[in-house]
This record gives sequence, structure tokens and C-alpha cells, in this order.
Amino acid sequence: MNFFSAQDDARRRTGRLVALFMVAVLMIGLAVYTAVSLGFFIYDLFEHPHESLFSWWSLPRFVITLTASFLVILCGSLYKQMELRRGGHVVVRMLGGYSVDASTQDPLHRRLRNIVEEMAIASGVPVPEVFVLEHEYGINALAAGFTLNDAAIAVTQGTLQALDRDELQGVIAHEFSHILNGDMRLNTQLMGWLHGILMLTILGRILREPWGGDSYAGGRGYIGPRMRGGGSRGSGGSGAGAAILAIIVVAVFVTVIGYVGAFVSRRIKQAILRQREYLADAAAVQFTRNPAGIGGALLKVGGLRNGSHIMSAHAEEVSHFFLSNPMWSAKPRASGTHPPLPERIRRIDPRWDGTFPEVERPGPHPQDPTQSTIKGTQVSDPLLRGVITATMASSIHPPASPSSLPELVADSGRVALERLPEAVKNAAHQSQTARELLLSLLLHKEQAIYSVQLEAIANNHIEVDAQQVAELQAATIELDEDSRLALVDILLPTLKHHLSLTEYQGLSQLIDQLIRSDHRTSAFEFLLRRKFHQNVGPTVADGQIDQGQIDSKRIDQIAPQASLLLSLIARQSTPDLAEAKAKFNAAITRSYVLNGYLTFDPTETIDFEHADEALDNLSHATFALRRHLIEAAGHCTILGDAPTPEELNLLRMFSQALGCPLPR
Repeated sequence: MNFFSAQDDARRRTGRLVALFMVAVLMIGLAVYTAVSLGFFIYDLFEHPHESLFSWWSLPRFVITLTASFLVILCGSLYKQMELRRGGHVVVRMLGGYSVDASTQDPLHRRLRNIVEEMAIASGVPVPEVFVLEHEYGINALAAGFTLNDAAIAVTQGTLQALDRDELQGVIAHEFSHILNGDMRLNTQLMGWLHGILMLTILGRILREPWGGDSYAGGRGYIGPRMRGGGSRGSGGSGAGAAILAIIVVAVFVTVIGYVGAFVSRRIKQAILRQREYLADAAAVQFTRNPAGIGGALLKVGGLRNGSHIMSAHAEEVSHFFLSNPMWSAKPRASGTHPPLPERIRRIDPRWDGTFPEVERPGPHPQDPTQSTIKGTQVSDPLLRGVITATMASSIHPPASPSSLPELVADSGRVALERLPEAVKNAAHQSQTARELLLSLLLHKEQAIYSVQLEAIANNHIEVDAQQVAELQAATIELDEDSRLALVDILLPTLKHHLSLTEYQGLSQLIDQLIRSDHRTSAFEFLLRRKFHQNVGPTVADGQIDQGQIDSKRIDQIAPQASLLLSLIARQSTPDLAEAKAKFNAAITRSYVLNGYLTFDPTETIDFEHADEALDNLSHATFALRRHLIEAAGHCTILGDAPTPEELNLLRMFSQALGCPLPR
């Protein structure tokens, strides 16, 4: 599965969405114009019953009505967009989700966090924030956010209780696909835009309420006496009554138009997003190399009495975010933004006989995650997987060995996690030890530099236990670079939610001081500092996410920065400058966009400070330019001998910074 093609498709769908949105706004504007004209007609009918001067067409009325409708919709959309701009957690908390702390001891929550961390490291993205919808017992999940760095993943309590580990991993892989292929951002934008259409319903309610117009009878009872009180044309009573009646009629029609707009919004979501679910299901199989995971989860959705139902009042508004339609709870059928459940299962397992297992309904009392939830059985996970997906294993054969760059990165990430001692992982999940663990990874092996660094830690104004830093270094000093970076990925979410702005700034200064202590910056130090600033900074500093506004649209505008980053990749695998230059040239020759603009950087010392600035600049280039650059970096990585861990880690970091998936 090519995620660049998926993101290109997502952007094409965004363009289609904008076009549909504008058509919807235009049609709604025309409908509002008709409603306003009807109001004027009613007013004129009472004011001039014998000699009506009313005309259905009026250019000033048309322009004012259309402009007002557009402004109401635009303001509603912008308001929702600004609200969602703080990150994916806004959507999840709206549904009643609560954050799963990294140090949780709940077995279901611990299993969930472990799977999310594994999938994040394997797919080369930052670990997203993890939530549980505690009082929702249908089987469902969602991913929300604008960027890789503000993503949030949530699952229902029913998902935790009903699914075994492989099935839960398949669901999480499905959500990671939405993060990587651009659906998450598209879904968030869609939610903001369509909220504007619903603003007309709110406007209609506001117009009705002052006149008792919440019901037609109420409006009539209030207006009637005034209209009867004045018999002559143009009298004050008749004029006021006619005006109020006209306003209520317009308000009722605007409300109806708003509800029709809500119906249209559901059709827009259906037209744009249904095919994305097929893509995410296939990606889940690719990520996990286990069709029994997502396939078994979908079978249980069909076999559970309440299916994927979500009780939250906001479920309809965010239905397009979910694994399965949250409004569906009866029969597995086509429903709005999601394809028919049987069709999704058959695409994973063509031999499926159409029978759903009867699943025991999850409830408030947690179940043992190692036991089956098929009604009337209590068997271990391996046997359950055999019962549920016996034919899947024979119909789909995942690759036995890595065949692409993402798979190489995924395998290296899994191995890196396996090498981490359990005590070290526990320290990464504890807010009391996470910062000390981060600093311990920067301590030098050379005694003289080590002593200077410990003194800097002890004398720093933030509360850090220097002795504990030294003890943790003893536990991590023998870890390879892959495992150390995996450890950084695990501990950063812990720091993100337990640092004040002052603490973040002090820790940032201390990290820089430790890195400069030996007067050079290694690739690992560069990656650690970059991850820290990129993943923790936006949350701690102001809660606002850099959504990557486009500043550079031409390759010549970013050529120096692109040359530097690609040179870093080429030089990371070999000390021989001639060999590195050959890899560099071979990589850019493949790209018609980069070829002729980029030049190899032959300077003896790699400047990681400039690399930081270069990544910041490149993150604001067009997606097409960033795509060509990350593809060239991928080609550079796989040319020659097998990629080194340093190359793969740099490539993963560039992928995160540029907001692009790893190239195939």
C-alpha cells in the first residue's frame, strides 16, 4: 500500500470536499433567499392587501441574503476550526474520553498503551495521546488531530473488553492508517466546515425564540391579536404583527434549511470518506501482517448486540472519525460514512461464510482480557483466534520478511522495544523519573565530560535528581541507538502532560547544555532534541498546533535546506565522502523535481544546528516538494548495503518533521 498515493488521494478528496461545500453553501444561500423573499411577501401581503408592490426578484436582497448566509456558515466553520486547532484531544474529550496515564496499572489500559506505543514506533510516528471512552460499550475507535504531533487515539471500553490483543492491535493499526494517509486531518477539517452549515439551524432557533416562535401555535397566538387590532393599511399594530409573522416564517424556513443542510452534510461525508475505510482495513493487515486482527475485530462488531453504537450526543457530528458507524447498532449494513460491514470483512477474508459469532456484551465490570468474549465460551486467546479466523489464515498470507522501507523501520522498531528492560520502560512511564531518564541518555561515557554534565544537572534551577540520572544511565548505557530512541518515544508523552512552561524551558536549556558539553552534536543527540521540541513543545507552550501553512512552493526556495538534509542521510552510512556523494547523486537523479537543484554538502563536520532550522523551513513547503524530498531520502537510505540504524532513525525523524509517511 502506497501511503503517498493515499495522501494524494486524500488531497484530491479535500478539493472535492471544498467544491461540494461551496455548492452546498450556494444552494443553501438560494434557499435562504427564497425564505427571506417569502417573509417579505407575507409582510407586503398584510401591509398592501389590495395593491401589492412585492417583487420576488431583488438584486440587493439577493446579494445581502447570500452574503449573510455565507458569513454565518463561515463564522461557524472558523469557530469550530479554531476549537479543533488545539489538537485531536478536543474531539475525544467532547465524546467523554479520558486520557490513559502512561503509568496506569489497569491491565486493559496497560495493554492498550503498549499496543499504541508499539504501533507508533513501528510506523515511525510520535506516540499519540491515548484515550478511553469509559461508558461506551460498543466496539469502536477513532483517531483525531491535524498533524502527526497532535494526534489522539481513543477506544471504547467495549473494545477493550471484547477484543483480544491481536484484534485490538488490528483496530489500532486501522487508526494509524488514518493518521498516516491524511484521513485524520481531512476528518477534522470536514467537522469544522460542516459545523458552519448547522449554524443555520441555530440561527433559526434564535430568530424564533423572542417571539414565542418555538412552535407555530405559539407564534400565531402572539401575533394574531396585534394583526386584528389594526384594521387600516399601514397601521402600527398591523405593521408590527406582519413583521413578526414574517420573521417567524423566515426563522422556521431557515431552521428547516439548516436540517436539510445537516442531511446534505451526511451525504457529503458519505461521498468523500467511505472508500477510506477499505484503505485503512487493508493497511491494518499490512501493518500487523495479521489479517486475523482487524478481521476478527470486525466479526465481533457484527456479532455484538449493540455493535459499534456510541451513546454520546456528539456521535453523529463525529461519525466519520470512527472505525465503524457509531449510529449503527442493529444490522451490519451500509451506513453513512462507512461501507457495509460484510463487504469490509470479505475484502479481508474472501472465504468468510457470512456468519457472525455471538459476542457477550461488555459491561461496567471489567473482563479478563486474556479470555474470550464469545458467548458461552471461556478459552485462551490463541484458541479464540483460531475459532474466529480459521479461514483468514488460509486465504491471506502476509509477507514473511520485510520487503519495503516502512517494513524495515517497523521491524527495527519492534526489535528495539523488545530490547528495553522492563524496569527502564516503567521509569519512562512515571512522571517522577521520565525527565531524569531523558537526561541520562545524554550522559557521556568519557569520565571528564560525564562529571561536567552531572555538575550541570545538579546546579540547574529545575528540580532534577542528579543521583537518579546517574543510576538510570547505568541501566541504559549498554542499549543500542535504536532502543534508546524507542525509549525517547515512550517517555515523551509522559513529559508532555507533566511539565509546566517554566519546567519545559529549563529542561530544554539543560538538554542543550549537556549536548554542547563535548563540543559536538551526534546524530542521536540531534534526534533526541528534535523529538523533545517537536512533540512536547506545542502542548506545553501554548496548546496551538503548527498546521504547516505553505510558505515555499518552488524547489529553488528550499534547495539549500533540502541539500543539507539529503547530504546528512547520505553521509550517515559511510565516512567516505566520495561514496556518500555517489549515493546522494543517485537518489536525486530519480526525482525530476530535485534533479539539477540540489548539491551535495562536502563539509567535514555535519551541522545538526542548521539541520534543525532546515527541517523547520521545509515543513512549510508544499506536500509535493516534501514528498519528493522524503522519497529521495528513502532511495538514498536503501542504496548500497543494508540501511544502518542511524540512517533509518534519521529518515524516521525527517518523515515526522516533514509530515510525510515513509516512502515505499
